[in-house]
Amino acid sequence: MCIEKDTLEIRRGPYSKRLRIRLPHGNFIGIIRSHGWSQLEPYFWDEEAQILKRIEHFGQQTVQLIMKQGTEKEIMCFASSKKPIRANLMKNLSLRLEYMFNCDADYTQFLKKARSLDPEICQMAKKELNPFLRGSSLFEDVIKTLFTTNASWAYTKKMCQSLLGVCTKHFGWVDADKTFPSVSQVLSIPMSVLEGEGRMGYRSKYLRNIAKKFNICDEFVGWSKDAILQELSTVKGLGSYSINHVAMLLGKNDRIPIDSEVRRIMRLLGRSDKKTCIEEYYALWDPYQNLAFRLECKLHQGKDFDSK
Repeated sequence: MCIEKDTLEIRRGPYSKRLRIRLPHGNFIGIIRSHGWSQLEPYFWDEEAQILKRIEHFGQQTVQLIMKQGTEKEIMCFASSKKPIRANLMKNLSLRLEYMFNCDADYTQFLKKARSLDPEICQMAKKELNPFLRGSSLFEDVIKTLFTTNASWAYTKKMCQSLLGVCTKHFGWVDADKTFPSVSQVLSIPMSVLEGEGRMGYRSKYLRNIAKKFNICDEFVGWSKDAILQELSTVKGLGSYSINHVAMLLGKNDRIPIDSEVRRIMRLLGRSDKKTCIEEYYALWDPYQNLAFRLECKLHQGKDFDSK
């Protein structure tokens, strides 16, 4: 098995399995392009081949994943490993894939509301509404959200690379093992190493704060979405933007993660970029304000909306 750094070329191990994951809404390419997560390690998106690659750990077993569009409403995943891929691992892998591709997203009620409030948005939703791509765990999504705050996209990508680089060195991984660290793995890395080699600046301490909270809360297994967000809001380093962004990834669309890009779009639309004004404008869409905002952006593509 060999992985080339730039393209994550995976030569399959001697054991392989194929899985099909059903998509209730959207399609594979639409989910990949829903936001920037596919550009952040350990994901590797091959635009030419239209495939997504990633490595996952299941205990001591490393599994390489290659994902692509299957039929119209399903994703095909090829899993490969040096060890036999047994039934229990397949079950856990299916659960991770369903989380990654947001398979619990349900837009039925939103479409009903859009039909009555704005037929244009309704038509756009039927064609273009896709769930957000997520990492393979809530922990990964929260950490990556932290890396997007007050940072350029280039720096966000660099922080993800740096964290995985620190883990690769600290745990003695090779490139073929490189994946997003678990809560316990982050907590096992000395703070001096995170600060010195991680090149994440002040976020190193916030990264540790988040890992501690996940550890105390048993990684939020069985918690409701509202309870998760309430608890995460107590973590130093996660402000209102971060919490709203995590809410969006969890499938709660009543909050718009208002940042400089959202404010820029409001100005392009000739509206106030003040937080209260943005929230007031989309209040009629409750509890789907963020979906309405996303689709309105798609309606106005070509007017400098994607210039940054």
